[in-house]
Amino acid sequence: ADITRFEEQRIRIILWDDAEYPASLLALDDAPPVLFARGRLEPQDSRAVAIVGTRTPTPLGAALAEALGYALAQAGWTVISGLALGIDGAAHMGALRAGGRTLAVLGCGLNRVYPPVHRGLAHQIVGQGALLSEVHPEATVSAQQLMARNRLTSGLSRAVLVIEAAQDSGSLSTGRRARAQGRAVFAVAGGDTGCEELLRDGATPILPGEEGIHTLLDQLEALAAV
Repeated sequence: ADITRFEEQRIRIILWDDAEYPASLLALDDAPPVLFARGRLEPQDSRAVAIVGTRTPTPLGAALAEALGYALAQAGWTVISGLALGIDGAAHMGALRAGGRTLAVLGCGLNRVYPPVHRGLAHQIVGQGALLSEVHPEATVSAQQLMARNRLTSGLSRAVLVIEAAQDSGSLSTGRRARAQGRAVFAVAGGDTGCEELLRDGATPILPGEEGIHTLLDQLEALAAV
């Protein structure tokens, strides 16, 4: 009965052995046995970059996230983030504005979009990508699940870019997860505590502004060619 109801709600259940299950996730030791999806996953989504950061960015940080989302989408990269306020939402909006693809990995069920203010944004994402979650569609948001989804955000991506991450934040956790998974990690230079920690640990620095965006695109293309 639940499966029938989910189908009516345009929610699909993707299992490990389904062709649509992302190969990049399947390679993880802790890959979820099931993904709930609203929207479509496409083969081109294997060429993906995650953009994550604080929920309370500076105006410069928010503008940079949107500009990066736009530039990456224009260059044919799928932009992945977590639909949160701040950096996440700005990155999704940049990709949408460019007419590109974007995926949102949720820390709640697909019928309980969080934060509620981003329900309209979630609807737009479904039209140009997908909402993804490993929990039951009716599950409400929890701190534990928000942290657990970080491994999926990084696992779906070829690289993770962190903008304005606070100390011990979820975005900092995503950067660490990415490194453990063998993904490339980039962090915006400029004194933010979380990003500076990632840079000390070996993340590649990206300068804010047009020059930094072009540098990131060049490095990602080199990464894709390997």
